[in-house]
Amino acid sequence: MEVIADQVAVALSHAAVLEESQVMREKLSEQNHALQQARNDAMMASQARNSFQKVMSHGMRRPMHSILGLLSMFQNDNMGFEQRIVIDTLVKTGNVLATLINDVMDISAEDTVRFPLEMRPFRLHSMIKEASCLAKCLCVYKDQEVGMMKKQKEASWHVRMLTQEIRKSLDRHTILYTTLVELSKTLDLHNCAVWMPNENRTELHLTHELKGNSKNYRRSIPVNDPDVLEIQGSKGVKVLRPDSALGASSGRELEESGAVAAIRMPMLQVSNFKGGTPELVDTCYAILVLVLPSMSYRGWSHEEMEIVEVVADQVAVALSHAAVLEESQVMREKLSEQNHALQQARNDAMMASQARNSFQKVMSHGMRRPMHSILGLLSMFQNDNMGFEQRIVIDTMVKTGNVLATLINDVINISAEDTVRFPLEMRPFRLHSMIKEASCLAKCLCVYKGFDLELEVQSSLPDLVIGDERRAFQVILHMVGYLLNIFDGGGNVIFRVFSESDSEGKSDRMLGMWKTNAPDEFVSVKFDMEMREGSSLSDGASSTPNSSGRRRNSAEAKEGLGFIMCKRLVQMMQGNIWISLNPLGSAQSMTLVLRFQIRQSYGRATFAPGTSSEQPSSNPQFRGLRVILADDDALNRAVTKKLLEKLGCEVTAVSSGFECLSALNSAEDSVRLVVLDIQMPEYEWQHDPEGPKS
Repeated sequence: MEVIADQVAVALSHAAVLEESQVMREKLSEQNHALQQARNDAMMASQARNSFQKVMSHGMRRPMHSILGLLSMFQNDNMGFEQRIVIDTLVKTGNVLATLINDVMDISAEDTVRFPLEMRPFRLHSMIKEASCLAKCLCVYKDQEVGMMKKQKEASWHVRMLTQEIRKSLDRHTILYTTLVELSKTLDLHNCAVWMPNENRTELHLTHELKGNSKNYRRSIPVNDPDVLEIQGSKGVKVLRPDSALGASSGRELEESGAVAAIRMPMLQVSNFKGGTPELVDTCYAILVLVLPSMSYRGWSHEEMEIVEVVADQVAVALSHAAVLEESQVMREKLSEQNHALQQARNDAMMASQARNSFQKVMSHGMRRPMHSILGLLSMFQNDNMGFEQRIVIDTMVKTGNVLATLINDVINISAEDTVRFPLEMRPFRLHSMIKEASCLAKCLCVYKGFDLELEVQSSLPDLVIGDERRAFQVILHMVGYLLNIFDGGGNVIFRVFSESDSEGKSDRMLGMWKTNAPDEFVSVKFDMEMREGSSLSDGASSTPNSSGRRRNSAEAKEGLGFIMCKRLVQMMQGNIWISLNPLGSAQSMTLVLRFQIRQSYGRATFAPGTSSEQPSSNPQFRGLRVILADDDALNRAVTKKLLEKLGCEVTAVSSGFECLSALNSAEDSVRLVVLDIQMPEYEWQHDPEGPKS
């Protein structure tokens, strides 16, 4: 154990010695580094001192010796007493400065502060006099500096005062007049004026003036005037020449007027700013002209020009701010007007929507429902035993009612969808029967108006065709009504119907003729209706032509809503319609060309009295079917009940929704069909969860 302890003690001692050696080496390295750094600093300081001594020797001591040499040359010349005092003072001051320079160089060379004294005789009074003279010069210089500081302080005070006065208002005219008044008070001016550019930037107009000019001098100056161009091209104050037109127009010719100065003021608008900073665009400048009084015999000082420059900058900022506010106000007013117009348009749209809904309700309840009732009543008579002429009248009334019902549905659809779309019902119909019914109705209208109708139909026309019978019938009736409204007197109406391919080139001169290249299974039928003035064929004494009657030309007809809608219908049916003019420029005839598909299986017939395919007849599928009919309108209820009974149904008619529910409960499961109006006044089925389900 003792041996081990001795070994450990030796090892620890050895480790401690090593650590201390390491610390000593680190300290020695740091000291060597610091010594090297100090040596480098000493070398740099020595170099800097040498450079400083060279600069002091060549840049200060040598020039000073030269100055002293020159001054010594003047000391021996003949000069006045005051001049000699000045020269002697300058020499004495130069010697003092040379001594100071030598002391500084000696201190920098020896690194010690030692001032060698030169003990020699001198004149005490002369030294005191020279010192007092130099002190006086220093006092005068300090007084000038103090005066300049006071002037600068006063100028800054005046600028602050002017800025405060300018910023009290946001009106452009108030800002300019305040500037003129305050500048006149501050600088003791004789007159002030502001020249503003016109809208085209071709001239400057005198818009604001402190004192009016009684003489008839120019109130406008072109922008290409030399003084104007020079002022707008410089940033500072420009003193004008005595013969300047701008100075003369600004008040120089007034009595007691002196020197005139001018400076530009940029006029920035909202269009000059993007992102909050002015863009590099052509800036518009106004000019501020200032006139001094002539009795003061003074010119424009540097301090006054500085005040004018600062005030002009402040005025430019205030004017730009006012312009931005004015434009912002105008934009707010425009925005308010647009918002008001938008709100008015929104209200108008709401009123139009309400009016459209009311119109749809009136059309539905006041026209469509009665028309359906009339068609139902007429269909009840179609199966009854009646004569040939009575059947023609009933069929014509049914056809006319279907046309009116189609028109009513079109009007309701247009008002609901805001678009002019007419769905076509393409189905087979008898062309000769439709022509016969249209001619029958047209003849009735012609007789009522005092006209005769002549009908010419091509016998080779196909009978059974496919197309929209109601739309074609509607357009033919429009043609008849238009021609009958042209003249107030009697005459003849000639109605011709023939195949378009057999027209022998008569349509080549027609305006807007539609040519067809359809194959044989299609036919193009031309309906031509011509008006001829003259005495009536049926009753020559009943009507005579009236040359003073109302006429409409083709342009007026095409602008009418009826012609436009009919033309659109015809174009949808792959046809065309146009108006022909007489030599006087009035409408003479109307021509309609329609394209139909031929049903080959039915052959051709000429004016065969056909029966309507829309009539209800008994059907084995409906025979014995129990139906409940619910409608609050008694006429509709009676007509619908009669039509359902013709189909073979057993109908129970009720007048309200509650009676319908009672009938359903009492009938249990025997009722197979319910026909009802879902918008009855006392009951709405879509809002009743207890109502009948499909």
